Amino acid sequence: MKAYRTLKLLNRNEIDTIHNASLDILEKVGMKVPNETCLRLFADAGADVDYKTQVVKAPSSLIVECVKKIPKRYEVRPYDRKKAMTVNDGKLKGGMTVQYFINDYFKKERREGTTDDVLRAIAVGDSDDMDHISHVTDFVYPCDEPLPVRDIYGWKLGWTYAKKPIFAVYMFSINSVRYILEMAKVVAGGEEELRQRKIIDYNLESTSPLSFSSHALEICLEFSRYNLPLSNSPMVMAGASGPVTLAGSLALCNAEVLMAAALIYLMNPNIPYGYAGIPYIMDMRTTLCSFGAPEQVLFSLARIQLARYYGFAAKAEVGANDPVLEDIDPGDSSLPDFQGGFEKGVRSAMALAAGAESVGGFGMVGADQGVSLDQLVIDNEMMSYMTRVRKGFEINEETLALDLIKEIGIGGSFLGARHTLRHLRQEHWFPKIFNRDRWETWRMKGGKDTLDRAHVQLEKILKDHYPPEPMLDKDQIERLDCIYREAKRALIPKK
Repeated sequence: MKAYRTLKLLNRNEIDTIHNASLDILEKVGMKVPNETCLRLFADAGADVDYKTQVVKAPSSLIVECVKKIPKRYEVRPYDRKKAMTVNDGKLKGGMTVQYFINDYFKKERREGTTDDVLRAIAVGDSDDMDHISHVTDFVYPCDEPLPVRDIYGWKLGWTYAKKPIFAVYMFSINSVRYILEMAKVVAGGEEELRQRKIIDYNLESTSPLSFSSHALEICLEFSRYNLPLSNSPMVMAGASGPVTLAGSLALCNAEVLMAAALIYLMNPNIPYGYAGIPYIMDMRTTLCSFGAPEQVLFSLARIQLARYYGFAAKAEVGANDPVLEDIDPGDSSLPDFQGGFEKGVRSAMALAAGAESVGGFGMVGADQGVSLDQLVIDNEMMSYMTRVRKGFEINEETLALDLIKEIGIGGSFLGARHTLRHLRQEHWFPKIFNRDRWETWRMKGGKDTLDRAHVQLEKILKDHYPPEPMLDKDQIERLDCIYREAKRALIPKK
């Protein structure tokens, strides 16, 4: 019995309605595509292109054909081949986020991230203790490096020290990307190896409503030369950059995802593409984006069904098990309190029940309020819990244990049975930081709450794994250093 793929929000008619509305938007309103090469690609494919306004109106048949044909599955092979990850293999995955600030829960302070914070985060996320984190990020921007090359430096750190795949590290400009891709070739072992290993991806993030940014399109064209994975993650905000109604914002967001899929297929039909877009709501009292609203749960469920409808797992393909990737935002709380745990837990539970293959956003605090290594440890525990739920349980002659029940009989105990020993660790989940002690035992151990226990585990991980050891050989590290020095000379303005 598998405890997932059972929760559905929309019926087939409602999904068809959203789909047709999105196609109607793209055909009648269109989308701004501020890049001459991309405009020509659409024109050659039969779209209505206005070169003056840079607006493309795409016929429904073109969108449907491109979405149907675009590749939807790929494998990421990092330095440690044992940590390779196939996106859309049905196995549950968890991934870290990346933010500008790092938070200290205990001091209730936050500050800009540094190189040391990046290294600490990689050491924690990469450790075997974080066994439910399948891919890592830099976690924070290394703000002690010059802004024009900060993204290049972040990729350099990730590739140098991480065993697990690196995802979702920022890229600021086409100039940065060219140096980052040169580094990627060094890490992969050459251009052809880069095409095969897929150690870098890019999320172009359209600007809602209905516009791509010129720099993102330039980056996509550069990525298309190497068959590297791309996705589009519009962040339509209901009531601001989208209609206040959930159906309207969902249709608009879906339209932007489909338009990007068509464009990327026209760039290069060999590029894997992922369905990554999801709307949010704007809190009309504060004008802030809400990550923990109940509407966000509804958007998540609908998005999972739409991704499956097109044959996608968000940012990957839907395979035999029909999985979907879903970022689990942190909610709106600034602390790991009841609100924060409830908001994140509800959305993750429902997303996994609906068929999510992976959850992201690990370590994130509040609505874009920063990250916390303590939160990262807590989120790994949550993912461990959810993995057990998603696994379900087997029903067969051995697990029913009828012979044993008859043998033990009325009033007996199963504690000492060999059957108990044989199945204990497969059937029961054991927490690392969540509490199960009786009140007296909990008090005797210091009365620590979840945050305190997470911090104890964090300190142990850092003691064992920080600073991280380089994964690359000396020659590769020197070549990355050389590329970074060249980037600094070229991109940092002269005083």
